[in-house]
Amino acid sequence: MSGHTRLVLDAQALAHNYRVLRSKTAPQTAFLGVVKAMAYGSDSLFVARTLAQLGIDYLAVAYVDEGISLRKKGIRIPVMVLNSDTSQFNQLIKNNLEPEIYSFRQLKVLHQELLKTGRTAYPIHLKLDTGMRRLGFQMNEIKQVIEWVSAQKEIKIASVFSHLASTKDVDFTQQQVQEFD
Repeated sequence: MSGHTRLVLDAQALAHNYRVLRSKTAPQTAFLGVVKAMAYGSDSLFVARTLAQLGIDYLAVAYVDEGISLRKKGIRIPVMVLNSDTSQFNQLIKNNLEPEIYSFRQLKVLHQELLKTGRTAYPIHLKLDTGMRRLGFQMNEIKQVIEWVSAQKEIKIASVFSHLASTKDVDFTQQQVQEFD
């Protein structure tokens, strides 16, 4: 078979890996499986279905169209969208996809879309910039974000997270963790 590439997806191996990772977290800890980019080039539907059957709490995709595709194929567990364009918020809401929100602009556009639909307590995921310096609310904005979101019945915070910048610089990673805490 030289010259041929073959990918084998093993549901039992995936289940084993999930259970091992799950065993290392507290029972009340939510667990998110990232299936963006076709589950990193494998098969996002296969991985999503397998993880959903195992009881995973959340899935994450990169773009709204990936989330819509999973919804059309029967995936009903919560799906976080990591790169949701404000122009697609109506589609995101229509398909019960949950956006990563990293700016006031996004918050306000989403709020306007939610007002049009009459939806309340719509889950969002706030991204904080603790050192990656790409996207996220700055630490000096957190109080204002909390006050603004708390005053809106249309939006609820489902999670708050950050993105660690380095796997090699342990000191910087610890600094990011402290900043997040």
